[in-house]
Amino acid sequence: MNWLGKLVQRKINQEDTVLDLGCGIQLPNNEIRAKSILGVDVWDVYLNEVKDRINTIKLSMSELDRFMDKSYDVVICLDVVEHLDKELALKVIDECKRISRKRAIIYTPSEFKDNMSAVDNAWDLGNNPHQEHKCLLDLNDFNSRGYYTQLVTDNGIFALWEYHSKTD
Repeated sequence: MNWLGKLVQRKINQEDTVLDLGCGIQLPNNEIRAKSILGVDVWDVYLNEVKDRINTIKLSMSELDRFMDKSYDVVICLDVVEHLDKELALKVIDECKRISRKRAIIYTPSEFKDNMSAVDNAWDLGNNPHQEHKCLLDLNDFNSRGYYTQLVTDNGIFALWEYHSKTD
């Protein structure tokens, strides 16, 4: 498990149900321990890579309204929103909150970088147009939606939203 996976695991316990939006080939989180994990991606090649490790469904980020409110304990969305148009990216971070019972975890780059070389041969799995970077979200995009940033580095922003009941 890489450093990002370790950071995510600190926020997930073994009894949690996890929705992994844009799971890709699960590089940062391929060893996450949880009660269950559902991986969501739009790219069949990635889903085929992870289908033996986790349950998967093919779904685009514009279809998240199919999930019921508070249907998963934890929603993770790692290195995904930068691949979306900004309007959809902002909707996705709102949807993560809506779908999660406990917390939503998002990781995204902290500066915009052209990654067209990844489109041509993403993870040595062929051409994937979904790998293109399309937007950059900043701290205000997260903070104005109730997220707090646990970590900000030159490479990325680790943003969290956590549910707190009125008695907390």
